[in-house]
Amino acid sequence: MATIGCMLSGMTNSGAAEALPFASALSDIVWPAAVSPRGMAALSLLFQLEQTQWWPAERLRDRQQAQLKRLVRHASAHVPSYRGRLEMLADVDGEPFWDAWRKLPILTRQQVQDAGDGLLSRAIPEGHGELSEIFTSGSTGRPVRAVRTELWQLMWSAVTVREHLWHRRNLSAKLAAIRDSTADKALYPEGERVKRWGFLDWRHFRDRALRQSQHNDASRRSASVAGS
Repeated sequence: MATIGCMLSGMTNSGAAEALPFASALSDIVWPAAVSPRGMAALSLLFQLEQTQWWPAERLRDRQQAQLKRLVRHASAHVPSYRGRLEMLADVDGEPFWDAWRKLPILTRQQVQDAGDGLLSRAIPEGHGELSEIFTSGSTGRPVRAVRTELWQLMWSAVTVREHLWHRRNLSAKLAAIRDSTADKALYPEGERVKRWGFLDWRHFRDRALRQSQHNDASRRSASVAGS
């Protein structure tokens, strides 16, 4: 079985620090990287995914179903647009669950736009972190707005690194990507440049969190002045 370490071999012609898909959180520690808490969490997910990919298909489907049922229960209880629409999934298991799951209609762009905040959970589970907005470019019409948690970003990071490893990409090279973005960020034609790939540079997250915190503080002060 290929390990993460084996998959990394030969993916870069640069030093050990650049070979890793994680930045060291300490400038005086190059190898092994002193990974940030976020990086450690992503490495944990990568390890789990690498080990469980060899499970029998039926076992994988059972775990997927267990997670989906938790998601369905949460959506039914806390997402206005899904209240009263998921009963067929609540009390079934095994193949009947998958049959009911396949019958759920996929939302269209227009339906997502019309539903607006009706698709947002009214009770984010503990441990999922702060929320942030992302938008599509709107090149084909009105942009689609979505809201994601910090946990979503962590999962995205792990799965994206997994894809890079599968394709044996040179992690010391440059990466150009077209992605969703937050409002008024990475605008055409300049886009945005970051020092490392994806969400995995802890400094990028630290600086973005600081900017967001400053923006929130300014908004609260403005609201306080307006209300006084």
